[in-house]
Amino acid sequence: YYYWVKEVKTQRDIENKILYDIIKSIWQDSRKTYGAVRIHKKLRKLGLEVNIKRVRRLMKENQIKSIIHKKFRNYNKSDDIKEAARNILKRNFDTEKLNEKWVSDITYIWTRKDGWCYLSSIMDLHSRRIISHKVGKFMDIKLVIDTLKMAIYKRGDTTNLIIHTDRGSQYMSKEYRKFCAKKGISISYSRKGNPYDNACIESFHATLKKEYVHNENFENLESLRSGMYEYIEIWYNNSRIHSKIGFTSPNEYEESMKKGNEKIA
Repeated sequence: YYYWVKEVKTQRDIENKILYDIIKSIWQDSRKTYGAVRIHKKLRKLGLEVNIKRVRRLMKENQIKSIIHKKFRNYNKSDDIKEAARNILKRNFDTEKLNEKWVSDITYIWTRKDGWCYLSSIMDLHSRRIISHKVGKFMDIKLVIDTLKMAIYKRGDTTNLIIHTDRGSQYMSKEYRKFCAKKGISISYSRKGNPYDNACIESFHATLKKEYVHNENFENLESLRSGMYEYIEIWYNNSRIHSKIGFTSPNEYEESMKKGNEKIA
């Protein structure tokens, strides 16, 4: 009898079991990258009015946590290099519309057969969408210009557009500057040795590596291209919710704008 009483499930126990199953499903669908805040937002979207403290407790009890660990950075202002630079953006990442401010950068990824390969990406700061990306064997001028060409092809209008990058040789080249001038795009550069001036795109590349690259083993350039398309176009742009745009995905945010229902992030 006492064993039976001990095993009887209360209504709260049943609810917690159902809620746990949903939480686990959301966590797994996010590639185990969502923490309590994002999972709580997804639950609200599903119509489940649940306290975030309860979500945190269930996650802790069942050892569900994001695989992402925030990295501490010790920023020393004395290391700031004070030199004249054409920095139009000046860390002002706020925008009022699409195609107002783009940011771009290159990162490197290892493959077993082709060695180091390079990913060039362009983000629209308004929606945080990666509007263009290219993977190549060489970190050269062609890679960054091809990425920009694709972004322009997708977006069309570059009137009053600012594109911000670091001071890499590819972005400082005559070819790149000439191409931007031809398209009427204003170029902005980070200060030398200062990654915070281009924090948004660098943060994306860091997230990409933590959530995906570090858990994969790419065979060659082609497998890397396929993997980058899957992560960026199918997951990041289409499904991954972003705190800066009201916990929606970049594609969802842009669709809401088209319908005239843009929300303040």
